[in-house]
Amino acid sequence: MICFNTRPTTRANTVNRSAHVTGSQKNPSCTFPESNLLLLASRATSVRIWCMEIYLLRHGQAVELETANVKTDFDRSLTPKGKRVIKNVARAMRLMEVAIGLVLSSPLVRAKQTASIVARTLKLQDRVMLADELVVGASQKKLINRLRRIDPPPEAVLLVGHEPYLSRLVSVLVTGRADAAISIKKGSLCKLSVDRLRFGRCARLDWLLTPAQMALMHRQKGKTNA
Repeated sequence: MICFNTRPTTRANTVNRSAHVTGSQKNPSCTFPESNLLLLASRATSVRIWCMEIYLLRHGQAVELETANVKTDFDRSLTPKGKRVIKNVARAMRLMEVAIGLVLSSPLVRAKQTASIVARTLKLQDRVMLADELVVGASQKKLINRLRRIDPPPEAVLLVGHEPYLSRLVSVLVTGRADAAISIKKGSLCKLSVDRLRFGRCARLDWLLTPAQMALMHRQKGKTNA
């Protein structure tokens, strides 16, 4: 079972813990004011580059409303085919040796199931967190600010969510605008490389793979090993 953590470590928490430890030591030879310590910690985090890889994965195929007593969009779960497709995606990620430091998932059922399948395959069960910022209609700027607050910052993060949210986020980070002609199909995986993370143009689009392409990668690997 995947346990979804909803409380990330933030820079503020890290600074407060450091200040608490320093104050509790009460070393008379230390004359460095705590206020200066906090100021230096703030400056240290403010000049960080936030250089990271961002992977964006759209959830797999989900059941339709009114199917199997599903009454709300929130509760729509993956179909058997949707689960198979995401398993192939996860296997392709393993073949590509994608090293994910953190998985953020929309809280909707189909996204959580998608994140869980990937996490089990890549052994990331303890690195999965829910993010309301990934729900369609949520503030993408708040998502970026949340990523910037994580301390230490992950070298690579996987965002599991929905359309048109994901394609618009890619558009903003790559072009600075939300209207680029980008479409992320169900089960597709996109990779961005970021030099300095911010809400705006800051990333390079490395690739966008469809489920069919990733399934082919897995089959070709199987033929090679045969």
